[in-house]
Amino acid sequence: MENPVIIFGASGLGKVALEIFKTNHIEVYCFLDDNKQLHGTEIDTVQVMGSTEDEKFLKILGKTCEAFVATDDNRLKKSLVKTLIDTYKVMPINAIH
Repeated sequence: MENPVIIFGASGLGKVALEIFKTNHIEVYCFLDDNKQLHGTEIDTVQVMGSTEDEKFLKILGKTCEAFVATDDNRLKKSLVKTLIDTYKVMPINAIH
């Protein structure tokens, strides 16, 4: 994979996804998470840069970054994937451990 990845969700699944990507030598650009307390923090040197609705990050998806949805909340996951596909024409990537 040529482009870095933006991980949507900085909790448990996001941390696991980061580990998977690092193991496979895939660069992670940042995390996006709706928990404002996480904004500006780092997870293993990767910063949580904003919310999952932050336009300045969403507009680079598909051009210079890929997307990975890391949440175990099925409603949120479905909503994020629908937005990524319908609005930004980006299919989230898979992570295989």
